[in-house]
Amino acid sequence: IAAVWKAELATLDLDTIELRQLEFDAKKLTVMIRASREFLEDAVAAEQFVKNTMASEMAWTLDNVFLNSGSGAGMPLSILNAGATITVAAEGGQAAGSLVWENITSMAKSFNPGAGDNGLWIISPSLRDQVFEMSINIGTGGSSVFPNPSATKERGLSLLGFPVIFSEHCNTASSTGSIYLIN
Repeated sequence: IAAVWKAELATLDLDTIELRQLEFDAKKLTVMIRASREFLEDAVAAEQFVKNTMASEMAWTLDNVFLNSGSGAGMPLSILNAGATITVAAEGGQAAGSLVWENITSMAKSFNPGAGDNGLWIISPSLRDQVFEMSINIGTGGSSVFPNPSATKERGLSLLGFPVIFSEHCNTASSTGSIYLIN
């Protein structure tokens, strides 16, 4: 596919279009489990147990690679290691390990507007209490910020209209990768 601007009545010359070839080098995630033949033949629902266990391990590994540890060499490149990742700095005077409303709004301001409503917050469980206790400072008072519990039935709450998931794969508070706003 190529889009090229041409003058009215001009012909399209395929030789002037620059194309590039992409190479796809597929890799696969493999999982092994050791089980005796007797277990597999005699245990009730052993086959389903093995399938579920292997699927859970694959899901856990993929989530970790996609968020944090993927180097892109023989495995997917993680969000944290991607060149397109935008890191939002802490607010001036913000205590280490804390989450404030301004962090949330700064991240939302950095979110690509072309993504529409396809955003998703992925937040470290170490920040869970702070998410629920966040507030907006107004003069000497303030107001609580409550994550909307009815915005997404699947996950139960949202911030600024985007669903929230708490994930053990996020880094702990004070670390880059403790909270993500992804498309």
